[in-house]
Amino acid sequence: MIKKLINPAVSEADALKVKISYRLHIFDRASNTKFLINTGVDISLLPKPAGHRFEAQALKLFAANDTRISTYGSLRRVLHLGLWRPIKWEFVDVDVPYAIIGVGPFILL
Repeated sequence: MIKKLINPAVSEADALKVKISYRLHIFDRASNTKFLINTGVDISLLPKPAGHRFEAQALKLFAANDTRISTYGSLRRVLHLGLWRPIKWEFVDVDVPYAIIGVGPFILL
């Protein structure tokens, strides 16, 4: 019986396919925080600190899928992004899993 030879290099290459992400992130060296850069938001968001008990504010945000996002106040942070100077920016504490920064701070540079 003759069988067709299967090239193992091809099947290994298929197994090693890397998922490519076109999301843009920037890293704050001072806080070790990775921010997702989002050009479609008007405010910048930080995840609510774990273990802290905050009272939800009246401001409600909505995600693209119409999910309601609770807010818990705001704070001003200094970001060290490796630019020629630190950037001061206002963030809102919200129920999100990761930090999101709008393009606002970069317009001011």
